[in-house]
Amino acid sequence: MFMMYLKLGTIVDVLLSLKDSETLASPDYLFRFIQRTTNEEITFVKTSSQDTSAYPDRYRKFSFDVDQLFCGMIGEYYYYVYEQMSSSNLDYTAAGNLLTFGVASLVEADGDAYEVTHYNTDNTFITR
Repeated sequence: MFMMYLKLGTIVDVLLSLKDSETLASPDYLFRFIQRTTNEEITFVKTSSQDTSAYPDRYRKFSFDVDQLFCGMIGEYYYYVYEQMSSSNLDYTAAGNLLTFGVASLVEADGDAYEVTHYNTDNTFITR
């Protein structure tokens, strides 16, 4: 299991070691994210031609526009990456082999974080 860190307002490069689990010669990749609180699913496909890795036998490198994909839904997600022959299928049950999975954390963009309010209280404890 791997941890993926995503930030709103960014385009991120995600590097994944998928080659060792692939069974197809030149697969496309179905990405499936499930929000841990709401169970809302986000699915999209990255084709093998979108892999910008300098060393494709070692890892795959894909760019994600975080705002476009997640529409501001911060939180934690389970993610799954499947191989498939289709560049348009978004149904993971019709996809091929599960290549990797993990947890992704989507956080606010810099400057958008909520300000925490601290309260000072006078707590008095009585013990017997």
